[in-house]
Amino acid sequence: MNDDKGCRTIHVAIVDNDRCALAMLDQLICGTYDDLAEDGIRIVTDWCETSGRRAIMRCNRVETVADVLLLDMSMEDISGVRVCEAVRSRHEVMAILGITSYSPTKYAKRLAEAGAQGLVPKLDRMEIVRAIVTVADGGLFERYGRFTTVDESYRRLRKTTPAREELFSEREFDVMDLCSYGLTSDEIAEKLGISPSTVKTHVVKAMKKLGARNRAEAVGMWVTARE
Repeated sequence: MNDDKGCRTIHVAIVDNDRCALAMLDQLICGTYDDLAEDGIRIVTDWCETSGRRAIMRCNRVETVADVLLLDMSMEDISGVRVCEAVRSRHEVMAILGITSYSPTKYAKRLAEAGAQGLVPKLDRMEIVRAIVTVADGGLFERYGRFTTVDESYRRLRKTTPAREELFSEREFDVMDLCSYGLTSDEIAEKLGISPSTVKTHVVKAMKKLGARNRAEAVGMWVTARE
């Protein structure tokens, strides 16, 4: 939309588990940029969140859906990639832009598969701003990888993501994925570098969240949800 000064306003939501980083990003990108469009661009932050799960819940509310979700990759409760996948599988309007302090190439492929429209280094202010404008306009920011549009990624993911995926921790998600490949608890433990008893604990938690009566039923529900 345009404000009374002729600027087009882009509404952004920011997700980062570091409160200091959230404040920094808010100050870094918000403002008016007269050089980016004929009438200028104004970027405002609608909301900030340190929890991936709470961010997913906010994105599920119509009144808190922004134009662009600026999403950090290194979250604590659930990874940025999982947040992206959970949000995109439910939304066909809001663009998702990943940000990271690490090498963008580390996350680009996984983030693209999760339905984002681009990825950018966290501390490069003007690159973040240009990326926000690009994806808000329906484009792709592909300096660090190949991505797909909001519509295309939504169509691909809306039927392949478990309906209650946001309830699963990153480790539970990994364990259930490996269970679906037929691995035993001992094999999963070795692959993930955890104990077999910890694997079983994650499976039990996943069973409860899925409403399954046993491990086999949980695996069946998991596989069906991702087909």
